[in-house]
Amino acid sequence: MYYHITSLTNDIIASNLPPELWSEANRCVNVSVSELCPIKNKKKRHGVILSDEIRLYLCTYDENITNKIFKRYQETAAFFGAELIQHKKNITRECRDQVSILKHNISTQNADIVQEFEMLFPQESLNPKDTRANQLEAVCSIVSSHVSEVAKSLYRIWKSSGLIRNEIAVYNMLTSDNPSDDLQILPHQIPALYL
Repeated sequence: MYYHITSLTNDIIASNLPPELWSEANRCVNVSVSELCPIKNKKKRHGVILSDEIRLYLCTYDENITNKIFKRYQETAAFFGAELIQHKKNITRECRDQVSILKHNISTQNADIVQEFEMLFPQESLNPKDTRANQLEAVCSIVSSHVSEVAKSLYRIWKSSGLIRNEIAVYNMLTSDNPSDDLQILPHQIPALYL
Protein backbone atom coordinates (compact mmCIF):
# COMPACT_ATOMS: atom_id res chain seq x y z
CA MET A 1 0.00 0.00 0.00
CA TYR A 2 1.42 3.36 -1.03
CA TYR A 3 0.40 6.67 0.53
CA HIS A 4 1.12 10.23 -0.49
CA ILE A 5 -0.05 12.88 1.97
CA THR A 6 0.37 16.50 0.91
CA SER A 7 -0.85 19.84 2.16
CA LEU A 8 -3.31 21.73 0.01
CA THR A 9 -0.35 23.84 -1.18
CA ASN A 10 1.23 20.58 -2.45
CA ASP A 11 3.96 20.33 0.23
CA ILE A 12 4.69 16.67 0.95
CA ILE A 13 3.92 15.76 4.56
CA ALA A 14 4.49 12.01 4.36
CA SER A 15 4.92 9.63 1.48
CA ASN A 16 6.18 6.19 0.59
CA LEU A 17 5.05 6.56 -3.01
CA PRO A 18 7.92 6.13 -5.50
CA PRO A 19 8.61 9.41 -7.35
CA GLU A 20 7.77 7.85 -10.71
CA LEU A 21 4.16 7.42 -9.46
CA TRP A 22 3.71 11.01 -8.24
CA SER A 23 2.14 12.01 -11.54
CA GLU A 24 -0.55 9.36 -10.95
CA ALA A 25 -1.19 10.77 -7.48
CA ASN A 26 -1.56 14.28 -8.89
CA ARG A 27 -3.93 13.30 -11.68
CA CYS A 28 -6.22 11.16 -9.47
CA VAL A 29 -9.51 12.87 -8.58
CA ASN A 30 -11.70 9.88 -7.60
CA VAL A 31 -12.28 8.69 -4.05
CA SER A 32 -11.72 5.10 -5.11
CA VAL A 33 -11.24 3.60 -8.55
CA SER A 34 -9.78 0.38 -9.89
CA GLU A 35 -7.90 0.70 -13.18
CA LEU A 36 -4.79 -0.27 -15.12
CA CYS A 37 -1.69 1.67 -14.10
CA PRO A 38 -0.15 3.22 -17.22
CA ILE A 39 3.30 3.27 -15.60
CA LYS A 40 3.53 -0.30 -14.21
CA ASN A 41 0.96 -1.93 -16.54
CA LYS A 42 -0.68 -3.58 -13.53
CA LYS A 43 -4.17 -3.35 -12.13
CA LYS A 44 -4.34 -0.99 -9.16
CA ARG A 45 -6.86 0.49 -6.80
CA HIS A 46 -6.25 4.09 -5.90
CA GLY A 47 -8.08 7.11 -4.63
CA VAL A 48 -7.78 10.53 -3.14
CA ILE A 49 -9.43 12.17 -0.14
CA LEU A 50 -9.44 15.93 0.34
CA SER A 51 -9.92 17.48 3.75
CA ASP A 52 -9.56 21.03 5.06
CA GLU A 53 -5.78 20.68 5.38
CA ILE A 54 -4.55 17.63 3.47
CA ARG A 55 -4.78 15.74 0.23
CA LEU A 56 -4.44 12.01 0.86
CA TYR A 57 -3.66 9.64 -1.99
CA LEU A 58 -3.63 5.85 -1.45
CA CYS A 59 -2.64 3.27 -4.03
CA THR A 60 -2.35 -0.50 -3.94
CA TYR A 61 -1.54 -3.12 -6.52
CA ASP A 62 -3.04 -5.88 -4.35
CA GLU A 63 -5.98 -7.27 -6.32
CA ASN A 64 -7.54 -8.87 -3.21
CA ILE A 65 -8.43 -5.54 -1.57
CA THR A 66 -12.13 -4.74 -1.82
CA ASN A 67 -13.75 -1.30 -1.91
CA LYS A 68 -14.81 -1.70 1.72
CA ILE A 69 -11.27 -2.52 2.93
CA PHE A 70 -9.77 0.24 0.78
CA LYS A 71 -12.25 2.73 2.26
CA ARG A 72 -11.19 1.70 5.80
CA TYR A 73 -7.55 2.21 4.85
CA GLN A 74 -8.44 5.66 3.56
CA GLU A 75 -10.32 6.60 6.75
CA THR A 76 -7.42 5.42 8.91
CA ALA A 77 -4.85 7.23 6.77
CA ALA A 78 -6.97 10.41 6.81
CA PHE A 79 -7.08 10.30 10.61
CA PHE A 80 -3.31 9.90 10.86
CA GLY A 81 -2.76 12.53 8.17
CA ALA A 82 -4.71 15.06 10.24
CA GLU A 83 -2.66 14.07 13.30
CA LEU A 84 0.56 14.55 11.30
CA ILE A 85 -0.55 18.05 10.30
CA GLN A 86 -1.27 18.91 13.95
CA HIS A 87 2.07 17.45 15.05
CA LYS A 88 3.88 19.44 12.36
CA LYS A 89 2.13 22.64 13.52
CA ASN A 90 3.16 21.93 17.13
CA ILE A 91 6.79 21.36 16.15
CA THR A 92 6.81 24.53 14.04
CA ARG A 93 5.36 26.54 16.94
CA GLU A 94 7.92 25.13 19.38
CA CYS A 95 10.78 25.94 16.99
CA ARG A 96 9.44 29.45 16.48
CA ASP A 97 9.23 29.93 20.27
CA GLN A 98 12.81 28.72 20.72
CA VAL A 99 14.06 31.03 18.00
CA SER A 100 12.14 33.98 19.43
CA ILE A 101 13.78 33.42 22.82
CA LEU A 102 17.20 33.31 21.16
CA LYS A 103 16.42 36.47 19.16
CA HIS A 104 15.24 38.25 22.32
CA ASN A 105 18.37 37.32 24.27
CA ILE A 106 20.71 38.33 21.43
CA SER A 107 18.82 41.61 20.91
CA THR A 108 19.12 42.38 24.62
CA GLN A 109 22.87 41.77 24.60
CA ASN A 110 23.24 43.80 21.41
CA ALA A 111 21.32 46.68 23.02
CA ASP A 112 23.72 46.53 25.97
CA ILE A 113 26.69 46.79 23.59
CA VAL A 114 25.15 49.72 21.70
CA GLN A 115 24.32 51.47 25.00
CA GLU A 116 27.92 51.09 26.17
CA PHE A 117 29.21 52.63 22.95
CA GLU A 118 26.72 55.49 23.17
CA MET A 119 27.75 56.17 26.77
CA LEU A 120 31.42 56.21 25.74
CA PHE A 121 30.98 58.23 22.59
CA PRO A 122 27.92 60.50 22.81
CA GLN A 123 26.25 61.03 19.45
CA GLU A 124 26.72 64.80 19.63
CA SER A 125 30.50 64.30 19.76
CA LEU A 126 30.46 62.19 16.57
CA ASN A 127 28.92 64.15 13.74
CA PRO A 128 27.83 61.72 10.99
CA LYS A 129 28.57 64.41 8.37
CA ASP A 130 32.24 64.57 9.43
CA THR A 131 34.85 62.70 7.50
CA ARG A 132 36.11 59.40 8.81
CA ALA A 133 39.39 61.03 9.88
CA ASN A 134 37.56 63.67 11.94
CA GLN A 135 35.40 61.01 13.60
CA LEU A 136 38.50 58.92 14.45
CA GLU A 137 40.15 62.00 15.91
CA ALA A 138 37.10 62.62 18.11
CA VAL A 139 37.14 58.98 19.28
CA CYS A 140 40.87 59.15 20.06
CA SER A 141 40.45 62.31 22.13
CA ILE A 142 37.62 60.70 24.16
CA VAL A 143 39.65 57.52 24.70
CA SER A 144 42.80 59.39 25.77
CA SER A 145 40.93 61.62 28.22
CA HIS A 146 38.83 58.81 29.82
CA VAL A 147 41.10 55.75 29.74
CA SER A 148 39.69 53.94 32.80
CA GLU A 149 36.05 54.48 31.75
CA VAL A 150 36.85 53.24 28.24
CA ALA A 151 38.60 50.17 29.67
CA LYS A 152 35.57 49.35 31.86
CA SER A 153 33.18 49.80 28.94
CA LEU A 154 35.31 47.66 26.65
CA TYR A 155 35.37 44.96 29.33
CA ARG A 156 31.53 45.06 29.58
CA ILE A 157 31.25 44.94 25.78
CA TRP A 158 33.60 41.96 25.70
CA LYS A 159 31.43 40.18 28.32
CA SER A 160 28.23 40.91 26.36
CA SER A 161 29.87 39.57 23.23
CA GLY A 162 30.77 36.39 25.12
CA LEU A 163 27.19 36.06 26.36
CA ILE A 164 25.92 36.24 22.78
CA ARG A 165 28.39 33.55 21.73
CA ASN A 166 27.31 31.36 24.70
CA GLU A 167 23.63 31.92 23.90
CA ILE A 168 24.16 30.69 20.34
CA ALA A 169 26.24 27.72 21.55
CA VAL A 170 23.50 26.66 24.01
CA TYR A 171 20.84 27.05 21.31
CA ASN A 172 22.87 24.91 18.89
CA MET A 173 23.45 22.31 21.60
CA LEU A 174 19.77 22.07 22.56
CA THR A 175 18.58 21.89 18.96
CA SER A 176 21.16 19.30 17.87
CA ASP A 177 20.07 15.76 17.01
CA ASN A 178 21.39 14.34 20.28
CA PRO A 179 21.78 17.06 22.96
CA SER A 180 22.94 14.58 25.59
CA ASP A 181 26.16 14.03 23.60
CA ASP A 182 26.93 17.74 23.78
CA LEU A 183 26.01 18.12 27.44
CA GLN A 184 28.40 15.34 28.55
CA ILE A 185 26.44 14.35 31.60
CA LEU A 186 28.89 12.36 33.68
CA PRO A 187 28.29 10.48 36.94
CA HIS A 188 29.58 12.32 39.98
CA GLN A 189 29.50 11.83 43.72
CA ILE A 190 27.06 13.75 45.82
CA PRO A 191 28.97 16.11 48.11
CA ALA A 192 28.78 15.37 51.83
CA LEU A 193 26.48 17.52 53.91
CA TYR A 194 27.80 18.70 57.25
CA LEU A 195 25.41 19.89 59.93
